[in-house]
Amino acid sequence: MGPFEDFSKKISEILEVDDSELTAEAEFRSATPYWSSLMGFGILVMLEEDYGYKMSVDEFLKAKTVGELYELTKGRG
Repeated sequence: MGPFEDFSKKISEILEVDDSELTAEAEFRSATPYWSSLMGFGILVMLEEDYGYKMSVDEFLKAKTVGELYELTKGRG
C-alpha cells in the first residue's frame, strides 16, 4: 500500500466509507451521506496524531478534496 492509499484508508475509516471511493479528487465532505463536524474533528486529530500536522480550522474549511489534505501531509508521519 502506497502513502496516498494509506492516507485514504485512514480518511475512509473516519468517514465510514469504502476507501476505494476516495480518490485524490474526491470532495471528502460529500463522500459520506452524513457529514458531521465530529468527522471533521476526527480528520484534524488524525492529521496531527499520525502526521504531526496541526491544521487550523480556517485551513481545514478551505480544503475541499482528499488530495488537498494529503498534500499537506507529504513527508510527514
